[in-house]
Amino acid sequence: MPELFTAMYQDRQICIFDIQDEYGQYIEEVRSEFRKASQENELFCPECNGALELCAGAIVAPYFRHKAIRDCPISRELKTQAGQRMYYGKKMLYSLGKTAIEGDIIFHEGKTDLPLHPVMFQIDDNEEAFL
Repeated sequence: MPELFTAMYQDRQICIFDIQDEYGQYIEEVRSEFRKASQENELFCPECNGALELCAGAIVAPYFRHKAIRDCPISRELKTQAGQRMYYGKKMLYSLGKTAIEGDIIFHEGKTDLPLHPVMFQIDDNEEAFL
């Protein structure tokens, strides 16, 4: 069950959705980079700063998970049924954005003070949100 779709790596945020192409096939160059970072303990949770590992095999959809059991709000939310729907919805939005918009897209994962959980992302230097 997916825990996180973003991780901090070398002072930048990376997204698990970049590991596959639009057909769901792994981009081996990206998967190798993420796997090496995972093995060298260079991936961290954007919310609680806990160490993360890459889960990207042949059967399960790729995701990041905490190496040690943590009470992280992001992880806890994604383990619910609503969180699972949110994960796949964000994956679709991310894929659509990557093909339709020029520039770097960064998803922000985490809690907000809003009653709804918006999809927060950044295109180049502009922050945007979908509710």
